[in-house]
This record gives sequence, structure tokens and C-alpha cells, in this order.
Amino acid sequence: MPLRQFSADEVDDFYLAAGRGDIDAMLRQLDTGLDVDSATSREFHRTALMAAAMTDQAEAARLLMSRGAALDVRDRELGCTAALLAAQQQSRGVLRLLTEAGARLNAFNSAGYSALFWCIENNDEASVALLLEAGADPSRRNPNGLAPLHLCAAFDRVDIAHRLLEAGAEPDPVSCELHGRHTPLTLAVSAGGRPQMLEMLASSGADLEHASEEGTAMALARGRPKLLTCLESLMRSRRASERRRSSTVNAAAVAKQASAARRQTARRAAATTPRRPRSALPSGIYPCAARPRGTCLLAGCARFSHEFDFPAMPGSEERLALLTDTFSDLGLLIRPAVGLAGGDLLARAQRLAAADHSAADLLVCAFVGYGLSGGMVGFDGRPTDIGQLVDCFSPAECPSLAGKPKLFLFLLSAAPRARGPGPTFPEPSQADCLLAYACVADASSCGRLTDFLHRMRRALDTEAEHVDFGRLFLGASERLLAASASTDEKSGFSQPALLTEVRHSLDRQLLFR
Repeated sequence: MPLRQFSADEVDDFYLAAGRGDIDAMLRQLDTGLDVDSATSREFHRTALMAAAMTDQAEAARLLMSRGAALDVRDRELGCTAALLAAQQQSRGVLRLLTEAGARLNAFNSAGYSALFWCIENNDEASVALLLEAGADPSRRNPNGLAPLHLCAAFDRVDIAHRLLEAGAEPDPVSCELHGRHTPLTLAVSAGGRPQMLEMLASSGADLEHASEEGTAMALARGRPKLLTCLESLMRSRRASERRRSSTVNAAAVAKQASAARRQTARRAAATTPRRPRSALPSGIYPCAARPRGTCLLAGCARFSHEFDFPAMPGSEERLALLTDTFSDLGLLIRPAVGLAGGDLLARAQRLAAADHSAADLLVCAFVGYGLSGGMVGFDGRPTDIGQLVDCFSPAECPSLAGKPKLFLFLLSAAPRARGPGPTFPEPSQADCLLAYACVADASSCGRLTDFLHRMRRALDTEAEHVDFGRLFLGASERLLAASASTDEKSGFSQPALLTEVRHSLDRQLLFR
């Protein structure tokens, strides 16, 4: 029997009942057929679950969720979810219920705030701990490039920053130009924070010499004697540590040469070994149950130094956002590395490889940008060699990932004015690697990469638990090509070509279960 139409006043009454926790009134309306997700005409067109979240009515929220209330629906004006509103209003009871029910915790509202951002601003350390335990990404950046650590620095939340760093937060995220290209360290100095914040960031490996648009940390500390003294002490300690490391340079050089020799041997072996056919993927399955599953290094460069006159890549921000959402939803911690110079990207990969991945089940590295033969172009126009990036995570360089799958995804457009051969697809030079490539001929064709990513995400949403990632990647490409062929036939125009390839040395299947 179809549900009867309910008036705006009846929906408003239901919303208000949820906000004050009136279970009896809510049950009466639900039992007459009122849609549990009906949006009120007042207060930004929010649902009853949002009303319960704002006033911490845990029993009302539990009733609504038992009746199938949508956890992640957004209000119309501000783009807030129930979890965002619970965090904003410090409604810990409802926030716990939402995390236990699987609500999305990394969503941003239209102002660029996530649940974690609100908890930091409110100095709500208990809710920060709850969100991190439930899988919130401690490094997830908003569209302006601000990470949770930036807010900790701005509001001098030392204890919360410590929790974020313990949870694996990247110590050196750089905000966009609109926010001065600050790291948490330079922002902490600019905001006049406590020395303890600087000491903690430095001990986590923060760059003491990063130059924001306002200047370096040392320059910003002028006129703040305590901060200046702290920074000078940290700089001396950092230099002393570097001198101690340099005293073992000979031994390190020998080890590096030996490692290079092993990689060269592995490359020669890979070159002489017949490549496994696409249809011959292995039957075993890699363990992939850790939470978080592992780390995703997400690198991209949409704009370039004026010295190289490279045009901006259209749609890069959308592709980076799609990759962020895709791998975050699959349970990986996102480590952004956007807008880096060629050498800096390799250095960032080496730093990630030096970290301890013992608790992780896999690694993902995704790259979006211009490509040259066998490499990717950084902000400064210099290419970073794909083979070198992959080798950063070899068993010799990153033993905690030995025997675990390492997925490298490259979404590339041929660099402007590139000469020589077209794109090349290096083979993995080590075991347990999958290299997946999607390439277009020029920047005007980049929309094909975005279409491909949408199809790949839809495939992951429905098939990731029982279809190997390599098959999913190629399947998304084949479906896109089939759809393009149909469109071309109807329109009489050919769409730009998309070239995809998967190279792997996996001995088991990679399923996201």
C-alpha cells in the first residue's frame, strides 16, 4: 500500500521530536508510514538523524538507525552529514553510534570541515580518539590542502597533534597558495604556538627549513624569543644528527651499491622471464584484513613552474579527489604528495619506504600528471623515473613490506612537446608488485582518464571483494572502450584513445575483502 503524503508540519514535528529525544512521538509518526529520512523544511533541510546528532539524543538516533535511516545523507545548504554535526556539537554518544554503524568519517562539508576538523577546533580529544580508532584518516586534506595537523597548529592543540602523529599523520602537508603554502610547523610559528608543538613536529621528521609564502619558520619566529630559541635548538640537534649519520657514509654507500646490484640482477631476471598472461592470474589470495589496510601515497601535479610553460592539466583536482575517496573507502590511509618537484617526489617515496609497515597488509601508490618515456613530470618540469619509485619499496629498501602486495597506479598524459617514443610500461623489478597504467596522448584528452576512474570506482564498489584488482582495472578499461565505440558509431566522431596496461609479479590475487 503506498505511503500517504505527510505535510511539512508533520515532518517538522518528527524532526523536533528527534531533537528532544521524544521516542513515543517518533514511533507514532514512523508507524503511520512517515519516511525516516524525511527532510524538514526548516534548518537547512535536515533529517531527524541530524537533529538527534546535534542534541546528542543517542536513543533517538538508535531508533532511527534501526528503521534504516541513511547515515551519510547531507543537508542542502552546508553539505553536513550526521557525523559532521555530531562532531561539531560534541555529541559523543551519537558520534559513537554513527562510527559503530559505519558512517563515513572523512567527508567534508562545503566549508572544508570534516568531523576530525570540528573535534580539533572544539579541543575534543576524546572524540578525536574515537574517530581515529574507527578509521578516520589523520592526514586527509580538504580542498584547500589543509590537514588536521594544520588545525592543531593554528589552535595550538598539542595533545591532539600527538594523537594524530601516533596514528600515522604526515608531519609535513603543505597547504595551497590560498592558505600560504604552510606546513603545520610554519603555521604553528606564525600563530605563536607553544614550543612543545615545534618539538613534537620536529621529532616526527618535519622539515625545519620549509619556506611558506610568509617565510621559513626561523624568519617567522623573529620577535618571538621562546620560539626562536626552540627552533635554533632543534636546528642544532638536526645538524648533529645528520653529522652522526654522515660518519657512517662509507658503510651506507657500500650497502647502497649492493642494493643497486641486487635490483639490477632482478631487472635482468624480469627481462628474461616470460610475462604472465592476463588470464593467468594466480589463485591464492593475499591477506588484506588489517585496519587500516595500509598506506596510499597519492601524488599529482596539476600546475607547473612558469619556467617550463606547461599548461595546467584539466580535471586533475577531480581525479585526485576520486582517487582519495576510492582508496580511503577501501580502508587505506591517504598520504598526499601534490605539487612536488621531480626529486622531491622520489624523496617522499623514500621517506615512506623507511617507515614501519609491519601492521599493514599492502601499499598503494597512485600518480596523476604528465608523463615522459618511463617517468612522471614534477612541478619543476623534471621527470621522476617510474622504476626508481618502485624500487624504493623493494624488500632491501623496505623490509616491512616484503611479501606484501604493492600496487602502483599511473594515470598519465603525454607531456607537452614531448619527443621520442610514446609511453613505456616498465615491468616490476621485484616480487609482489602490480603496475597499472592508464595513458592518453595529450592534455585535451584527460577527460578520458576521469571517465576511466569513475568506471574503476564503480567496479571496486561492487566487485572488489571477489575480483582481482588487475582484472578490475582492465575490465573498467574494456567497458569504457566498449561504451566509446558505441558512442562513436552513433555520432560518427572518434573519441580520444585510452591506453591501459597491467604488469605484475604477484603470486596471489589482490582482493579488497
